[in-house]
Amino acid sequence: MLGQDVRGHAGDAAEHHALRRRHGWIAADPVDQLESDERPRPARRRQRVLGRDEIERLLAVCTSRDRLMVATVLYTGLRISEMLGLIWDDIDFAAGAIHVRAQLSRAHRGAPACRVPPKTAASIRDIPLVAQLARLLAATSRRPRSRRDATGSSRPPTVRRMGIATSRSAVSNAPPGPPG
Repeated sequence: MLGQDVRGHAGDAAEHHALRRRHGWIAADPVDQLESDERPRPARRRQRVLGRDEIERLLAVCTSRDRLMVATVLYTGLRISEMLGLIWDDIDFAAGAIHVRAQLSRAHRGAPACRVPPKTAASIRDIPLVAQLARLLAATSRRPRSRRDATGSSRPPTVRRMGIATSRSAVSNAPPGPPG
């Protein structure tokens, strides 16, 4: 129990009450009887931001294969699925922006991971391309790119080439459809 916060305890209690209800040991969850202001609220955790020195040290110990992925997440705040869904066409050096238009879905039995629209309209956005990340991306983008697909969009690059998207065999090259 040491080291757990209110959320951990509330989650444990909810699981215990659900088990008791399923077995008929209690008629109702006692938490349901509480007013909203009586229910325990976890304290908001303060977000810790890495300093420049910490970022430099972290990137210095990353393998060359992982460095660009870690840098992209650090400098943009992208979710992992959004970072994995990036393709070269999403990076606009001239405008100094990364266009978030898709994310990578999870692979399931018989269905490989593929680029899909983000879950919410608010997730479709442009993120400023900071100079540190732009330099890393520009150095990587000068390497030979993958072939373009029938839509004219560049296919997702491999981890070894860019470090942002998964391998071509794991990602469908179809552009994302409309949100739905």
